[in-house]
Amino acid sequence: MTDNNNDMKPMNDDMPEWDDLQEMWQEQSPDIDMGKLARNARFVWWRMRFNFITEVAACIFGLAVFATFFDINSLATTLFAIFGVSFCIISLWGAVYIRRGAWGKPDDTALSLLKLQVARAESAIRYIVVNKYMSYGSIVILALGYWVIYEEHGTLLPTGNDPFKYFFHGVLIGLGITALLYPVFGGFYIRKKEALIAELQARIDELTELT
Repeated sequence: MTDNNNDMKPMNDDMPEWDDLQEMWQEQSPDIDMGKLARNARFVWWRMRFNFITEVAACIFGLAVFATFFDINSLATTLFAIFGVSFCIISLWGAVYIRRGAWGKPDDTALSLLKLQVARAESAIRYIVVNKYMSYGSIVILALGYWVIYEEHGTLLPTGNDPFKYFFHGVLIGLGITALLYPVFGGFYIRKKEALIAELQARIDELTELT
């Protein structure tokens, strides 16, 4: 779809001159609402970069937090730390893998914009698939987290007045809910993106026949 060399330095791409390109695209393909596609492309351009930075920051923060749980005297906390650190490292890899081929920018043809939109829709599907499997991993973190709590306090319920304990419980519960619901809602999102890809591909085929 796009040159994979773009994936090596995604944050260095210059913002395309969308307003200048939009009129040119519309002239090339008057039957397609290129203005709508251009506005969406502009929005996704910013969103991808914001999401990427947020995900990387969250993974680095997670690495730091899970690393504090290492304790060779406790099997529960050691496994919790190892699995948590591994989870964050895989998440960092996923943040890059998900967006491969979707960092680029269109040139001065309507066809290039449509192909870029397809690449980004495929990237969105990869996002759901990768995070679906990551949600299964969060169930393991949930179980290990409660093992850590039980080993330390002899109960699965928060005790005392330490607010961190209640926060920790809240995080674990949130992970559990996400792990259960994510695959369900993710399936609806994937079908929506697949329909979009089919529509865009049909437009690509039409433009290809005209050139």
